[in-house]
Amino acid sequence: MQLFNQINARKLEQDENNVFKGILDNYLFVCVMIFTFVMQMVLVEFGGRAVKTFPLSIAQNLFCIALGFGELLWHPVIKFFPMRYF
Repeated sequence: MQLFNQINARKLEQDENNVFKGILDNYLFVCVMIFTFVMQMVLVEFGGRAVKTFPLSIAQNLFCIALGFGELLWHPVIKFFPMRYF
């Protein structure tokens, strides 16, 4: 969810709806996304006792990614409500 929330957080203004527009134009953002993804995978798969994790199967990893993808679905829902409600 953290990775997908980073994508959502790129477009915060009310009139900005496409969170993927220009995503590859920002080299630093892409590097941070890749680094975050790799570090999260390494820590879960190999962190073991140090970070109190157990390796996940491919199915479990895909489930986590699908669950995180749901974060992108919240973006249009939140944009639907006027800012005064927040």
